[in-house]
Amino acid sequence: MAPNVISISALPVAGSDADKILRGKRFFKTGTGRWSLKGQGWGSCQSCHGDGLSDNVTWYFARGPRQATSLDGTFASKHAEDQRFLNWTAIKDQVDDFDDNTTGISGGVGAIVNTLSVPPATSDRIDFIGLGHGNLNGSSEQAADPANPLMFELAPKLNDWPEITRYIQTIRSPRKPTTLVKEKVDAGRELFNSYGSCNGCHSGEKWTVSRRFYTPTVDTMNALKTAPLVVPNGFPTALLPAQKPENQLLRFGGTNPAALDQILCAIRPVDTFKVAEDGVGIAELRADMKTPAQGDGDPAGEGRGYNVPSLLGLTVGAPYMHAGNARTLEAMFNSETFAVHARALAPNFLTETDPYVIDQNVDYLVQYLLSIDEDSQWPSIPEPGPAGGSLCPEVFPAGAPAPMPYYSPAKY
Repeated sequence: MAPNVISISALPVAGSDADKILRGKRFFKTGTGRWSLKGQGWGSCQSCHGDGLSDNVTWYFARGPRQATSLDGTFASKHAEDQRFLNWTAIKDQVDDFDDNTTGISGGVGAIVNTLSVPPATSDRIDFIGLGHGNLNGSSEQAADPANPLMFELAPKLNDWPEITRYIQTIRSPRKPTTLVKEKVDAGRELFNSYGSCNGCHSGEKWTVSRRFYTPTVDTMNALKTAPLVVPNGFPTALLPAQKPENQLLRFGGTNPAALDQILCAIRPVDTFKVAEDGVGIAELRADMKTPAQGDGDPAGEGRGYNVPSLLGLTVGAPYMHAGNARTLEAMFNSETFAVHARALAPNFLTETDPYVIDQNVDYLVQYLLSIDEDSQWPSIPEPGPAGGSLCPEVFPAGAPAPMPYYSPAKY
């Protein structure tokens, strides 16, 4: 007997934007078909990013221990062209790059394919990484495009990844708690922006200065390897991810590019590698549990730091930092363990002699951070210099969706 199917709402028109979002959401959440080992639901994007947010678990990946990043800060809510670099060390720049996770972690066939076998077969895959279009090489988005801009002998067949990207662009943060005290939130905002200069790293619509400034192509990605990172006058030396001028490049792989390649201008070293709250065990190792993780730079210490995270969704984001280093927001400010991070742009921040005043200010800061959601007014990214700001150019010569300086208060 056939089941009775009752529709509770109308489906979007086929081919419409709403239809693409719904299809992307389905692909994001499912672990069947081409998305995991033998199509049996072994894993999916949803497995680590529930409703597009985070499972709050630190997983061991090829680059080291990584908290599953909440995806609500990946794209600016009102400007989808404004995208954060991906992963904790800016090693990916397109959502399509994660097809490698589908095949390598979930064991699926993936959606970058040139054949549609039934059931999906590994022989269907386009070796986009081997062809020079994975992670920071070339363009995985172009490698997945059925219009075949890369002129493969057999054209790609599916629009799944563009639809997943479109879904991720719609993910929104949980609403702020209703129990926050307005006066404390206002005081915390003042501390955050005017005393701690936290907006030097956490600002703009995504609440992070991390922003892709180019359109990925083979030529562009190769050019980034030799393009200089321009250090603004007065920018704090300690926040430079590379200290030697010859290593201050927009894209930097140190002495081992296969293991350390990253978009360097998005990285900030704030002394969080192998630093954690008491009782929080962190092994800064890669998935083999032997090789040192990325984050502390190459053997000479060049390339240190992490891709600045968004502050959206902190209400459901504990523990915090790249490896769950801090259990609570209070710990990030109350403990000398994370003093370098808290004072990265304000050396005297939270150094009052009266412990009561420090506790009060920490309370204000936490209230403010918990108030950050999609409706919050974000602070403008400061012009690069002593107050922080971006080390990446507004537009790379090869082109990018940056119609005006994104540190300008008038941008939006």
